[in-house]
Amino acid sequence: MNKNEFIEEVQRSCAPDLVQHASGAVGFVEGILPFEHYNVPKVVMFIPRMLSLMKSNKSEGYLTGGKLNAHAFLNSDFLAELLKPEIRAIRKTYFGSEEPPFRSFKEAESWLEPIESELMHRAGLAAVYGYREDELEEPSKEAEMWDEVQAKLSTLSAETGISPTSLEYYVLADIKPLTLPYEIRMPGREYCIGNRKCYYVDIEVYTELEFKELLEIYHTVKEALGGVKKSKRFNEKHLEIYTMVQERGGAPQGKGSVVTFWKSVQEDWNKRHGNGDEYTTWKGIKKAYVLIHEKLNAQYQIKGVNDERAHNQER
Repeated sequence: MNKNEFIEEVQRSCAPDLVQHASGAVGFVEGILPFEHYNVPKVVMFIPRMLSLMKSNKSEGYLTGGKLNAHAFLNSDFLAELLKPEIRAIRKTYFGSEEPPFRSFKEAESWLEPIESELMHRAGLAAVYGYREDELEEPSKEAEMWDEVQAKLSTLSAETGISPTSLEYYVLADIKPLTLPYEIRMPGREYCIGNRKCYYVDIEVYTELEFKELLEIYHTVKEALGGVKKSKRFNEKHLEIYTMVQERGGAPQGKGSVVTFWKSVQEDWNKRHGNGDEYTTWKGIKKAYVLIHEKLNAQYQIKGVNDERAHNQER
């Protein structure tokens, strides 16, 4: 059976509201479950797990979670079994039965959405307007109950690495959570004090990683950094030029000493580097130094560097 035939069989076997997700689910487990008839029920049962995971991945700054593999799949199933007694206890306490209160992802989602909206509205009033809990309207019984459940699931999430959202659907519809090999988030805001440009990248690793996955992480983070991805690192040559200028007290500001200064730097450089790396004019090494300054200034926005750069460019 090829992939398209397998997808068609999965579509024929799943509930109408899940048909549209069959292709995505097959792509998710490709390489883990062979495209055979006996795996069709497994993929049908996998679709709600995938939807729960996708819900979890909508948090701020989410970039990727890596490709699901057999190792991560096995870890997920083990954690689901390990948490089952705790999940059943939560259901018994808040829903009166150890059995899930809903039969499907869609039913659980429909029940959960208005409650989450209410809780978010209350949290917004407190955060934006400073309302105290006793100043807000009484929450609905469902919202009050679910707020307590979320507190318990938040603790479980911290202990296991499973997202709170995935745990919510495990409680409500017995949808086993999934954990990917790793997750990368980049909130998209600068976190350094002042004007220095640096960013916070959060990488959480949930399973053992192979080299190709470490390489994926590298490329994902590199791409997320935008313009930095095309920038070359400073090397020993850049360091030496910068040091030579600083040893002479920095680039001259007065017009009268400019040519003499840079000719001195050029001559000194050429004495050290008689291997074809010489500068034929003083303007060449001056330009190299200015470019170093420009790159440093673009990253750190140091006060005064802009003035020096502009002054150098005028000469």
